[in-house]
Amino acid sequence: MFDNGEVPGEDEPELYQLTDAELVSLLRGLDDAARAAASRLCEVIAEITSRGTVSRYGYRDMVGLLQDALHLDRGDARRWTRRALAACVGRGIGGDETPPLLPVAALAFHEREISPEHLDAIDDILAGLPPHIGPEQRDEHETTLTELSRAAHPGAVRAAGRHLRALAEQDIPPKTEDRAPKRELVLKWSSSGDALRVSGKLDKESGVRLETLLSPLSAPRPASEGIPDMRSGSERLGDAFAELLEHAERAADLPTEAGEPPHIVVTMTLEQLTGDLNSSARLNHEHPIPAELARRLACDAKIIPAVLGSRGELLDLGRSERTAPVGLRRALNVRDKGCVFPGCTRSYRWCRAHHLIYWQRGGTTCLANLALLCPYHHTLVHNSEWEIQMGADGMPEAIPPPWLDPARTPQRNHHHHAKRAS
Repeated sequence: MFDNGEVPGEDEPELYQLTDAELVSLLRGLDDAARAAASRLCEVIAEITSRGTVSRYGYRDMVGLLQDALHLDRGDARRWTRRALAACVGRGIGGDETPPLLPVAALAFHEREISPEHLDAIDDILAGLPPHIGPEQRDEHETTLTELSRAAHPGAVRAAGRHLRALAEQDIPPKTEDRAPKRELVLKWSSSGDALRVSGKLDKESGVRLETLLSPLSAPRPASEGIPDMRSGSERLGDAFAELLEHAERAADLPTEAGEPPHIVVTMTLEQLTGDLNSSARLNHEHPIPAELARRLACDAKIIPAVLGSRGELLDLGRSERTAPVGLRRALNVRDKGCVFPGCTRSYRWCRAHHLIYWQRGGTTCLANLALLCPYHHTLVHNSEWEIQMGADGMPEAIPPPWLDPARTPQRNHHHHAKRAS
């Protein structure tokens, strides 16, 4: 029903009368119709440009005509003009046809496989590549980005583009005078003297180091009594920066072991965890504590419960985001690089180790049974029909719910695959 995106007529049911599946079908049909309309609009713009209609109507450029004809902001009019150049065949002064600027992306755009926003992302990325990138390599990048656009949202495409640009810039030998990193920091107190405004610029290495330090400190706080963390992203970063300053002040009080921050581990048997046995458990592998205290500590997200079987074998390493031990978590980071959910751009620093087969259903804490998911998609997988499974090549893949894909075709996160391939 409504697969063609048509607006319901008098005899069609109202939206509230549709089932969930019908509403989603209508949604996708309307989007398909919008993409078809965008394709046709670009073709019309290209034809108007080729005919010389713009000058005959007294306009200096196509942007001005679009502003008045469609009541667009100049930025939007400029973007549609650029889309027409990127996706449509034009004609020169002598009538000779000129190919679209992005022939590969143009084909996918006109076949409604990618959206106008995907086309924008590909165009912006290729236009921003360094001049030493030759036509052949640009064509390869266009093909790669178009394939990614078919399976990911525009933000993921732009993220992949930033990675391509970074790789391309590595081939440019730095000038001698540019070898020293350029860093700036501006501190300016408010007129009332109660706030300090901080701005500046860091080189790539320092920027990555700061981002790495702030990332775990700026993660959203767990919901309190059902109320989620209401801070904005910039507010969380501000709080994280203040916390980082506190860490720096008391750095001598923050020792590490084997390069890792200290963790508390409570070791107990399965019987002790379930309340069937009251003998002593152990804190950090050596200090005896009552089983009752161990059970209470096991509920603390900052404590890692290590549950042993009757023969002392390790059954579980907790349910917090530190479920996987350090070595295993590092292996996950290398393999997945970030959230494995299709289209997600969250890096491994924001992810949790998810059991593909839950421990209580017989799953084990091992590389073949774990995958990285960001908090949002971790919650989604646990509360929906989305599933994560291990592919035949040992890489995680997502199985969409039947309402989204009746065939339930496995999907991969092409964002991370694209970065790995490049």
